[in-house]
Amino acid sequence: MLERVTSDHLPMIQEWCRLRGMSEFPEGWLPPTGFVWAKIAAAFLYKTDSAVAYMECVITNPETTKTERYHALDQVTEAICEEAKKQGFKYLLGWSDNSSLIGHAKALGFEVIGPDCKVLFRRLS
Repeated sequence: MLERVTSDHLPMIQEWCRLRGMSEFPEGWLPPTGFVWAKIAAAFLYKTDSAVAYMECVITNPETTKTERYHALDQVTEAICEEAKKQGFKYLLGWSDNSSLIGHAKALGFEVIGPDCKVLFRRLS
């Protein structure tokens, strides 16, 4: 059920944005490296020229249950972590102000390193 994001997934992801009352991702905003789990969650890997990569534009289908969303988030998060590690990155960063998501990320091995902006950090090695 894990798939690499293709252009075929973009209308679905944009619909999730609309359903959540968010702006759609502008053309070219999303990087080519991303994963989708079972039409429930998506996440993207932003690469840098350092040892740090970013997991961003994480989004879930709001028409699914919280349990389904968390399971799908686990899957796309681990896929992003493995891809980043495979590409030689040593650290993965992300941001969130959602306390539930932050708690879930901590359970997956991320650390909170910022008091206000809630930067999520996970060592990949």
